[in-house]
Amino acid sequence: MPANCRRPGWFVVTVAALWLAAAFGCSGRGAPEGGAGGGRAGGGTGAGGTGAAGTGAGGAVGAGGSAGVRGGSAGTTGAGGVAGAAGGAPGTGGGTSGPSGSYAPLSLDVGWKFIRQDVAGAQATTFDDSAWTTVSTPHTYNDVDSYTALINHDSGDTASFTGPVWYRKHFKIASQYAAGKVIVELERIKQGARFYINGTQVGIYDDGVTACGVDLTGKVNFGASENVLAVRVDNSNDYVETATGVGFEWMGKAFNPNYGGLVGHVWLHLPGKLYQTYPLYNNLLTSGIYIYPSGFANVTASQGDLTVNVESETRNETGAAQTVTLSARVVDPTNGAAVATFAGTPTVIADGQTVVLKASGALRAAKLWSDVTPSLYAVTTEITAGGAVADSRTTVTGFRQAEFRGGIGTGGLYVNGRFVYLLGFAQRATND
Repeated sequence: MPANCRRPGWFVVTVAALWLAAAFGCSGRGAPEGGAGGGRAGGGTGAGGTGAAGTGAGGAVGAGGSAGVRGGSAGTTGAGGVAGAAGGAPGTGGGTSGPSGSYAPLSLDVGWKFIRQDVAGAQATTFDDSAWTTVSTPHTYNDVDSYTALINHDSGDTASFTGPVWYRKHFKIASQYAAGKVIVELERIKQGARFYINGTQVGIYDDGVTACGVDLTGKVNFGASENVLAVRVDNSNDYVETATGVGFEWMGKAFNPNYGGLVGHVWLHLPGKLYQTYPLYNNLLTSGIYIYPSGFANVTASQGDLTVNVESETRNETGAAQTVTLSARVVDPTNGAAVATFAGTPTVIADGQTVVLKASGALRAAKLWSDVTPSLYAVTTEITAGGAVADSRTTVTGFRQAEFRGGIGTGGLYVNGRFVYLLGFAQRATND
């Protein structure tokens, strides 16, 4: 179970089981009593159009307007394209100006070069990958050879390829981000990986389950100069963890097909040096933003009063101490109305320090989430320093009261006071 979701009794699930995700999900650290499933902390609050894909090597992608460097939405990057700035006047990939610390993560899904074999020197920036296959993530190299031979408990899926492969992504980053952080998020990899940026190794991934972050700050080029992110992925059945030399507990090939590759989305995050972290404990050791309810009252199957609690792990790398305040705005996405706003206490964060900021506020007559009333809210968390917004992120989540009750014939899980039947689910590469 991921380190950022390790409280007993909670499960990590995916969109494939959406109702279980909201009932038991985690966003950041383990949940106190009554915690709700939090969504991933995503884009900024400025609205804007999606950027057009790059049309060639070095083509600009999602280029924003002139004002509000991190306002609005940003476009996705194409092969060799510039990671476009968001904000300013609407334009190609631009949007309306949002808070100065607001931005949308950029997708690195499109335009990877791939080869299904191990290649010496493939991490080098100047390596020629022009003959490799072009793919997009999420990607697996076993979609073409799994279930092609009879499977039994002794031999498993013997016809599918296992072993090391390479992915390479060419991209550029707009120069206005040069003073900030550069973080790559890989949602999932099967099984292990080694990461290289411009020829230098920058991280290791071993567990095949959790999301992973790689900090590229100080190691990338900006403006017209290209970057190359190379990833060596290995789904060998005998793969062992680097630190311990121990194999993965659930790696048996007879258990289920072994779909290797970059099997999740890939994101580029470009916050400033005072920022809310991401739930990427693997490599980055950060827990991100966590939002959960408590203090339920007047609960019915679909409505209740509660307290919304926000915990945002915030890091200061600005070079000086900062007095930082966390605030939150809860919005009903069905009508865009703000239903609650609240703020925490100003806190001094020294340079190089990471602090969990907290804020709580009442939400009356909340629309509660359940498997029959899947109500969601958009919670925007902002950190301010010196009167300016340093970072703004929005998390989509739902609130519900969950209880496990005992008793013969009456025990089980109750959501918002209503008994709910549970069906077993094991998240694997195939969901079969």
